[in-house]
Amino acid sequence: MDSIQVRNSIARIYDRFTIPSGLRLHMYRVASVAGMICDNLNGVSVNSGNVVAACLLHDLGNIVKFEISKDQFPGLLGADGKGIDYWQEVKKKVIARYGGVDHVATHNMLSELGVDSRLILIIDSMGGIFNGSSTDMEADICSYSDCRVGPSGVMSVTDRVNDFYKRYMISSDPALRARALELRLSLSRILDVERRIFSDARIRPEQINDKSIKPYLDRYMKR
Repeated sequence: MDSIQVRNSIARIYDRFTIPSGLRLHMYRVASVAGMICDNLNGVSVNSGNVVAACLLHDLGNIVKFEISKDQFPGLLGADGKGIDYWQEVKKKVIARYGGVDHVATHNMLSELGVDSRLILIIDSMGGIFNGSSTDMEADICSYSDCRVGPSGVMSVTDRVNDFYKRYMISSDPALRARALELRLSLSRILDVERRIFSDARIRPEQINDKSIKPYLDRYMKR
């Protein structure tokens, strides 16, 4: 499944894996931020189709890390008209079939779909932005775009990191608390990537917001 096939069938993919509407919207927004960036780069060779498709897929397995309760992820629990019991059962089934670690579950879903190896590589490489090992511009754009989208919409990198830290440091899962701390400690590296991405772009980071990405969001959600 190449990038065009992914973009044309993304709603069906989300249905196949019972992706909650809040998580779908997050991936649509991340893809929209990335699409806007790709359309405004000067002198940088990236495959925008691959970048957008990778963003649309990058969090497929995230439900396995969600703490499904009335206090956690209210957007996940309310938007679909489903209750806590429903989503707990979905989470249980996803863990049983794809694994209990979010990036492992995502990778297994991508393999089941037969997604192009380049898209899988981009998604697997997205973590490089946080530890300074990144060498893939397309993965950097995906990671950076993810760092611009919070639960309620587009945010600055700093606000997004602080929001993530605040939400996940109260988790009962020590792995999630460790990830929140790692992200906060990575803020300077993420901002370095931001400067590199926009060093020769036709837009500035602050020009990316909920209003400016709306044409992209509308386009991707209609597929």
